[in-house]
Amino acid sequence: MDDYKKLYYNANSPAQYVSYGDISERLALKQKLHCKSFDWYMKNVYPELKIPDGIMMMKNGLDDTLLEKHGALRQIDQCLDTMGQSNLGHLLLYHCHGQGENQDWSFTIDHLIKHDNHLCITVTGFEPTRSVVLSECVGDDSQASKWVWAFDRHIKLLSHNLCLDSRFVRQTGIIVDQCNDGSSTQQWRFDQPSSSSVVH
Repeated sequence: MDDYKKLYYNANSPAQYVSYGDISERLALKQKLHCKSFDWYMKNVYPELKIPDGIMMMKNGLDDTLLEKHGALRQIDQCLDTMGQSNLGHLLLYHCHGQGENQDWSFTIDHLIKHDNHLCITVTGFEPTRSVVLSECVGDDSQASKWVWAFDRHIKLLSHNLCLDSRFVRQTGIIVDQCNDGSSTQQWRFDQPSSSSVVH
């Protein structure tokens, strides 16, 4: 699976702790038979499968550090969670479980925060305390879905001084509010799936 194993481990986290044994004979056979790469398979045999942006960036030759923004968005022991909702679903916090799925996010080079590669974190308006929802990603023209990392821990709307905030998460879900350096409810971090703990 080459670099695609990162996607598999993110979708099926327990698999990274299972040893797959000695594959040297398989690799030798692959080389002897001049087998195509897994990337070739994905592009030519199954091109309709949507590949998360991080992998596409890596395939396009961009720096691997772009993949650092993939995983769970965490506040202490709780993570941003879709709660199984899709289009126009509100975002909540839930105990971090490390399994990806509803807590799997990608921060892309074009300033989108994506879930399932086609849903984006989107603000419903540009005033403080407006709700944040998941919506279909619409491309480069929507300022309601463009975010930047600010002050190292804040996730700020690119076009306004509004940051993701969990202050009213129990009442209304995640909102945006005026960015405040001292606000713990605006402090976020990406927890990546740990590649160092993968068993080979």
